[in-house]
Amino acid sequence: MNAEFFHHLHDTIVLLGGGTRIAKMVERYDRLTESDADELRDYNANLIALTKDKLANIHKLKIRASDE
Repeated sequence: MNAEFFHHLHDTIVLLGGGTRIAKMVERYDRLTESDADELRDYNANLIALTKDKLANIHKLKIRASDE
C-alpha cells in the first residue's frame, strides 16, 4: 500500500474528530487486532451515520432553468 495514502487517511481521521489513537491504527493496518478492526469499523459506521443525518437535515434548494 502507498504510504502517502495512509498518511492522508491518518490526517483525515484526525480532522474528522476520530482522534489520534484511531488515526494511528491505519498506519499499522497490517498488524491490526480483531478488536482494532472492529473499532475502525464502528468509527466508520458512526461517521457515515452522522454524515447521512447532516445531509438529511440541511435545507434543500431547487434550481430551475428559466424559460428563456
